[in-house]
Amino acid sequence: MQERRFALVSTLASFSPRCAMKKVWIFLALVACKAPNPEVCCITPEDCRSIGVTDELRPCDVGLACVDHGCVVASCSSQGCSAVAPVCDVDTDVCTGCADNGDCARFDIETVCEPTTGACVECAGLGDCGGARPICDQNACRACGADSECSSGACADDGSCVADVDAIYVSPQGIDAGSCARGAPCRTLQFAAARSSSSRSHIVMASGTYTQRPFIDPANVQAAFLTIHGSDAILTDSTAETLLVLNVPSLVKDLELRTPGLAINLPRGELRNVRITAARGVEIGGPVKITDTIVTTQPGGAVGVLVLNGGTLTWDRGQISGGVTALQSFGTATIDVSNLLAFATSDVAINLSSSTTGTIGFSTVADSGGSSTTASAVVCSSAQVQIRSSILWTPNTARSPVAGMCNLNTVIAGPPAVGGASNVDPRFVNETNHDYHLDTNSPARDMVDSGPALDFEADARPAGVRFDLGADEAL
Repeated sequence: MQERRFALVSTLASFSPRCAMKKVWIFLALVACKAPNPEVCCITPEDCRSIGVTDELRPCDVGLACVDHGCVVASCSSQGCSAVAPVCDVDTDVCTGCADNGDCARFDIETVCEPTTGACVECAGLGDCGGARPICDQNACRACGADSECSSGACADDGSCVADVDAIYVSPQGIDAGSCARGAPCRTLQFAAARSSSSRSHIVMASGTYTQRPFIDPANVQAAFLTIHGSDAILTDSTAETLLVLNVPSLVKDLELRTPGLAINLPRGELRNVRITAARGVEIGGPVKITDTIVTTQPGGAVGVLVLNGGTLTWDRGQISGGVTALQSFGTATIDVSNLLAFATSDVAINLSSSTTGTIGFSTVADSGGSSTTASAVVCSSAQVQIRSSILWTPNTARSPVAGMCNLNTVIAGPPAVGGASNVDPRFVNETNHDYHLDTNSPARDMVDSGPALDFEADARPAGVRFDLGADEAL
């Protein structure tokens, strides 16, 4: 090759000096164009052909990346890649997807490789989460929100899933024997409670109907607090006795109670998403919280919720209907009621004793007190009860809806006028059919600046600019 170049140069030299020199420079320029340029790179045949190189690949030295056919320091290597595309391809200076969890080890939270996207995420499926955040939801761990999300059927209040070995299982087809393990459930709540301990306090009911009257008492229960996961089961009995006695502090959730007697005696604890149909609903003798619960008092029944002397009731969301009175207190009692719909009682809907203190807020009392001789909606025998942001609207035009010493604040009451309240029709959607949602032109809409986050059906508040009065937030 070298000899050919010298020969060609000699040939060109045979021309005139000026012409020969010009042709030599043209030749050398052509030769130089064909020599590889060390500053030009290409790493695939297609990439090389795009710049006219067909006979070889021209990678960069180790540690350099080929970017726009030039060798540069790989910025993804020096600056790092995000969890969305965590792997640095130093040949192309491009962040790419992960291949396994090892590619995600440097991240604090996103330590799992999502195989479908190549991103590093917190979780990709079952088993990637645990503790108080056991549920994988859209590649992020979160607390459980329902029993059905946990394989054990029990979601604890701290957001963790209760382990099978820490739960006590009950089934309508079970047998009251042994330890009530998942594979060998017992039949009655009473027997299950007796198998509890300080580390095993969650009773998980299989769905179905249970005909029994459990009496759960500290004398035969080791756990200091019981949680009964009802799984939407039905607990029922045909006698007029108390259906469920819980003398142990307890949380009862997702359970339906049906009885011609008293549904539940709960001195201390919580009812959450419980449906009650009974002659008498709930008797409270201590601090009790009720949430998302519906109490229907049967025809001829008495009181939906009775707060006894020393009782404290905190109620948020739900309804009480039928019977004589929806909510009543005796002796010294404290109430904090919000988002309650009370309707269709024959006597005054809410009857509070002289020693009762507390608040009723964002609640609706309607279609009650037809036979009342005092008031049709609320009686406050104590000046320590405040009713605010509520609607008290009943059909008894012969009686005032409110009697006693209630303190009213931003309340619609009537039809008979009440001092301190607005006397204007709240305009329910269909009062005749017990539909107490607010109509589009209701004067109760957008009346106050603050309120609870949800209404009685767990719809978000506020739906408009301001909060609506009563139990319903109009959508």
